[in-house]
Amino acid sequence: MLANIVFNEVITIPSERKSVKLIEPILCELYNTLNIHKDLYYDLLITCSEAVNNAIIHGNKCSADKSVKFEVCAHDDVIEIIVKDEGDGFDPNEVSNPLDEENLFKSSGRGLFLIRELSDMTNIISNSRGTTVNFVFEIK
Repeated sequence: MLANIVFNEVITIPSERKSVKLIEPILCELYNTLNIHKDLYYDLLITCSEAVNNAIIHGNKCSADKSVKFEVCAHDDVIEIIVKDEGDGFDPNEVSNPLDEENLFKSSGRGLFLIRELSDMTNIISNSRGTTVNFVFEIK
């Protein structure tokens, strides 16, 4: 049986770089509602910002006719984040490792790495209709 849903918010975000700031009030409300630890809040802020930025820039290519779906669903023991773009998709296994020597000083390329490292579970589904990044944090 699934745990009770204690927080749920879904928004549609325009594909503009400045739109990433729209997620912060939602995460702040989540922080206040669930009284989660500050470290978890900052991990959520980093991973959600990275996922939404990736969706806007790499997925939707900042196209005005595309949007990003951002969903936060918290249960008693986990917080689930879903970020979906309307791009052409990509192969997540083809993303360069930012820890490889040739990538260490690049100014980008760390988003998926951070999401995978900071969250407790990450799942990426990508095809020609877009990419969905789903990641989960355990509430401790």
